Amino acid sequence: MSELDLLRTVALNVGLSEESTLEIIRDAPQRYKVYPIPKKGKGHRIMAQPARELKPIQRSIADIVLEKFPVHPSAMAYRRGVSIADNAKVHAGKNSILKLDFESFFNSISAAAWRRFMKAQEIIELESHELALLTKALFWGAGQRTPYCLSIGAPSSPLVSNIIMFEFDRQMHDFAEKHGIRYTRYADDITASAREFKNLAAFERHLRTYISRNKTPSLKINEEKRGIYSSSDRRLVTGLVLTPDGKVSLGRERKREISSLVHKSTLGQLDIEQLGYLHGMLAFAISSERDFVNRLRIKYGEDAISSVLRYRVPRRDGTAR
Repeated sequence: MSELDLLRTVALNVGLSEESTLEIIRDAPQRYKVYPIPKKGKGHRIMAQPARELKPIQRSIADIVLEKFPVHPSAMAYRRGVSIADNAKVHAGKNSILKLDFESFFNSISAAAWRRFMKAQEIIELESHELALLTKALFWGAGQRTPYCLSIGAPSSPLVSNIIMFEFDRQMHDFAEKHGIRYTRYADDITASAREFKNLAAFERHLRTYISRNKTPSLKINEEKRGIYSSSDRRLVTGLVLTPDGKVSLGRERKREISSLVHKSTLGQLDIEQLGYLHGMLAFAISSERDFVNRLRIKYGEDAISSVLRYRVPRRDGTAR
């Protein structure tokens, strides 16, 4: 794909002239609003949100270019039709679980690593100036005009991260499969499960050796979030509970919250935002633990559940989402 063809296609998709599209991309690394977001524990993470005119260009490039690249089946985040429940179900029934977390995941994926990856890949042919155009459009400059790293807020960042992590996922999956281990990655969260701890210890050594020797991308384990759990522990995978009988559960607290909100909805005590929240929670529960939702249908009636599931939060212009 030539630079002209890429520009023409992107410009057509976003409804701009080729000149305007190129002008936006040329200084795209600087077109971000930056602000801190508190973490659940301590500290904060930096959110870099692309400007309004840049986001459509990033989405268009994702559709035109990035969708051509494979994503490994072990990568469970940011994929159509794959949920956090699917990620948790992979590990149901295993006795031992290892959880690892990558530090500053998106920001650790640098523009330099992306360029190395793109020069080595054989999916699409790109001239150096074409690669420079793509890199500028997709990577945040951290205050500079030069592209530096992925940002959390860019709509293209999730797909870029899955693409560049393909080889890592393949290596981890292949090792896991040979040693009776189940492996998944949900963005920066690594989960490995097995019947015995010794298998997980071997997997962790393999993973740490791999990231120490490979810098595309440059990954670092967040040691504070590392954890190993047995069947006697409360085991959470992407927020869902793995039960001793090999099932995936929402957990008692979340079930109580949903049940309470359904009860309040039958009494007309929920406002618009609460109804929207309950709608999302019920949809999540259906994909995670359908039996629980069926019990709610029996307790509160089919109409009570169906009316919430049909509910759409109104937009600011008055239309339903």
